[in-house]
Amino acid sequence: MKGFLNKLATLSRSYIILPVHNKSGLIEYVLEGIKNSFYRPYKLFVIFDGCTDDSEEKARNYVHLNKMQEVVFSHLPDVHEVTSINYGLLQTRLSNPNDDDYVFTIQDDVILQEENIESHFDILYN
Repeated sequence: MKGFLNKLATLSRSYIILPVHNKSGLIEYVLEGIKNSFYRPYKLFVIFDGCTDDSEEKARNYVHLNKMQEVVFSHLPDVHEVTSINYGLLQTRLSNPNDDDYVFTIQDDVILQEENIESHFDILYN
């Protein structure tokens, strides 16, 4: 864990792209996993891809109640996940990332476990 924390101190930000399509029953758990798995500053791009359920309302409420860091909500028509991810990559690029920043794409049905991302960094940098 020490190796990861040393590397963490030198990294400035993570960018997280989360395309969402009708995941009303999961979105709060997905956001909870993100909140618990990223300890350095991050910017989260939540891209609603043709949602017809209340995923957006639940996501906005969760973000507000849990005072999540910087979160940007976007809407696209039902364009497919790959186009939503590419849109998120464009938004990341417009945020002027540094060379030390990382970009993550998280699927809308993946619930990260606490410290999941940290364990992957530890493996990569030790």
